[in-house]
Amino acid sequence: MGCLVRLSLAVLIVLSTCFVTNCEEGSCSRDGQDCGEEEKSFMVKTEDKVEELGDLGENILEDEGIVEENENLKDEKRETMYDNEEEVDGMFEPCVKTEYGGQLHKMMILQAGYKLTEDSKIIRVHCQPESDEFFANGYYQTTGYVDDEEVLIVAMLPSQGLQPHAHDLVEDITLGYGELAYFTWLDGPGIPSNRTILAGSPVGVGSGVTHAVFAGPEGAVYHEPLHRENAARKAWFAPN
Repeated sequence: MGCLVRLSLAVLIVLSTCFVTNCEEGSCSRDGQDCGEEEKSFMVKTEDKVEELGDLGENILEDEGIVEENENLKDEKRETMYDNEEEVDGMFEPCVKTEYGGQLHKMMILQAGYKLTEDSKIIRVHCQPESDEFFANGYYQTTGYVDDEEVLIVAMLPSQGLQPHAHDLVEDITLGYGELAYFTWLDGPGIPSNRTILAGSPVGVGSGVTHAVFAGPEGAVYHEPLHRENAARKAWFAPN
């Protein structure tokens, strides 16, 4: 009888050990439905979604010739993510410049009467490319001449524009072609003032004042003297 009891206890211990081992190797929650599948972490799922969005916009980026542009932007963000923050709210200089395309913009510049030289490079400027499309927040720029004065030239196709931003120096430009909707927030956030600028008219705004510009139905080309310090002003864009 004693031997039988000891044998029963030994069998019970062995069975208990096997049960615990099986539970550790492949356990499932009571509410789990797909226990056989390896569950992905939240971070992996997020990365998969980012990749899907990247594939969705890949053709657009390739058509615009800025696949490398976004990669360079990511590298720059990694290098500066631990830099000290600027005192001014917003994104500092979030515009990516590439020498690509711009034939329609160049034609518009020439039709507006500007003179270009062999050294005039057509530069594509895309601001906040991670969140905004080029035509919603970008333009083409180059250098040339008007009335024998060397100028910095900016061209926008119809309805193209620049989202709210501010500069460290005064902006003082002259519209040479088309029409420009010029919004300014003189008193901070709220309803902006809106001016319609016609060809031949100057327009400007003080440093630190938030403003936005949008080309009219025929596009817009404006310029400013290249030798002025203001032509090299920096920009902060309002966060999205």
